[in-house]
Amino acid sequence: WSNIAISRVLLENTCLFVGTSLEDPNLRRLLDASHREQPTKKHYILARSPVAGDDKLRSPVAQAILEVFAASYQQLGVTPVWFDGFDEIPHIIDNIRDLKLNNS
Repeated sequence: WSNIAISRVLLENTCLFVGTSLEDPNLRRLLDASHREQPTKKHYILARSPVAGDDKLRSPVAQAILEVFAASYQQLGVTPVWFDGFDEIPHIIDNIRDLKLNNS
């Protein structure tokens, strides 16, 4: 029943994943299935940048790494919102909330 509930949420809502790596195979399977059924449905993940702390964040190598990670998320219908430090999460969530309130 939990798989059915999660599938329904993924199909009927835009989801924001916070505090998960999306490495759980069951969740990835459900995301993949929902993305195949509704490829235009968007979900998002707040993810620590795989190049966080790198002084050369603009380097071609760092950008290539980000693109590889983003592509793996996007295959599941999930768009990453990168952050470098965990202290950024409340500000990002506030911005998302403010966007939602302004678009209502």
